[in-house]
Amino acid sequence: MKPLTTVRKEEVKQQYGLKGNRYLFLKNNNNLTEKQKAKLDELKIYKLNLKSIRALHIHENFQ
Repeated sequence: MKPLTTVRKEEVKQQYGLKGNRYLFLKNNNNLTEKQKAKLDELKIYKLNLKSIRALHIHENFQ
């Protein structure tokens, strides 16, 4: 989780829209609320080039 957190922290400084969404990236996908799932899907679709999203995909593949 540490690499995911590091990447997300760096991007929050550049992409203000990520601020306040830390737990979307840290929580297991099965434990997300419907509102959180919708927000995460919005981030995945809207910002396809985010390093945070790529790191999240890598993290999900290893679970």
